[in-house]
Amino acid sequence: FLTTSIKKLSLKSKPLVGILQGHGESTLDQLSHALHGISVLNDYQTVTLSDTTRELDKFSALAIIAPADSFPGSHLQQLDDFLSQGKGIFIALNRVDVDLNASAVGHSINTGLETWLSMKGININENFVLDANNMPVSVQQEAMTPFGPGIVNRRVEFPFFPIVGNFSDHAITAGLEQMIFTFISSINFSGDSTHIFTPIVMSSEKSGTQSVSAWINVFKEWSDNDFPLSNLTLAATLEGQLAGNANSRLVVV
Repeated sequence: FLTTSIKKLSLKSKPLVGILQGHGESTLDQLSHALHGISVLNDYQTVTLSDTTRELDKFSALAIIAPADSFPGSHLQQLDDFLSQGKGIFIALNRVDVDLNASAVGHSINTGLETWLSMKGININENFVLDANNMPVSVQQEAMTPFGPGIVNRRVEFPFFPIVGNFSDHAITAGLEQMIFTFISSINFSGDSTHIFTPIVMSSEKSGTQSVSAWINVFKEWSDNDFPLSNLTLAATLEGQLAGNANSRLVVV
């Protein structure tokens, strides 16, 4: 998904893509498969931001993958400056997370990037998307076995890991058949018609949401009542004059 997004964002022959670091983002080792695909048509380099120098000018597109630490205002301003040059940014942002080995209660992740996006009309909600089409997980449970009481592995439905096959007709998603997400949040648009918002990845016809603060019960017996929603936006593009007078583009998941 990152590979096809960057190809769409990059408009020149063999452009240079910046992989942002310095805010707890995913490392190159963690992105090796995607970067292999990107390298076919692009060069790439890691980049960190300084408060005093313009580090982004040489890049045609920028990727920000799973930041965990806060963005100072000066770094957010540099992202606006980058967009003002008519360039594009891919952002994969974890808005919520949960430790199933601890309390199994979700928590919000705040980096400042979500506020920056909301000022442009992209709101990543503090929720967990649930989907009836999902990847089961294996859990251990006490049970009676032929040899007496013991621990058995049980496969259970886990709507927090949606298997997504609902894509719009878009260059980024062309050729995709399925994607698996873990603890993903929904996206909605609150901007105006001067910007073009396009959902490109959506949940299934049977989906729903759960509050970030609610307990995640891996043994819950799910029913259709838990999935009253459909086609929730999980990834989207935003195009227009996002900063300054030049047309630029964001891809957000």
